[in-house]
Amino acid sequence: MNFRQYALAGVGGWLLIDQLLLEGTTRRSREQIVEDIEHVGGDLGESADDDRATIGVQILAGDVPLALDLLAEVATSPRLEAEAVDKIREKQLGELQRSLTDPSFLGRRQLYRA
Repeated sequence: MNFRQYALAGVGGWLLIDQLLLEGTTRRSREQIVEDIEHVGGDLGESADDDRATIGVQILAGDVPLALDLLAEVATSPRLEAEAVDKIREKQLGELQRSLTDPSFLGRRQLYRA
């Protein structure tokens, strides 16, 4: 499955995809991605909200080819394994359950409903 198929399949949308982006690609493991970017002093990160997922990189100008290669690989060839999807989904459900006991979260939830 690709990103769009996962998002449309109701398995957590972009928030799930965000967590999967850096889990590895069809060519590199998560550890290899981290090692490759950190070897040149760079940082690769992701974020998401209800509408989108973003991938970003901070790297020195001389290492732009590596950065572009990693960004392209992470975006186009993610390793979307069912086991990883299930693990992240369970983690998100646990976080949601904890949120439902957090007074700050519950207060914001009521405020946004108004």
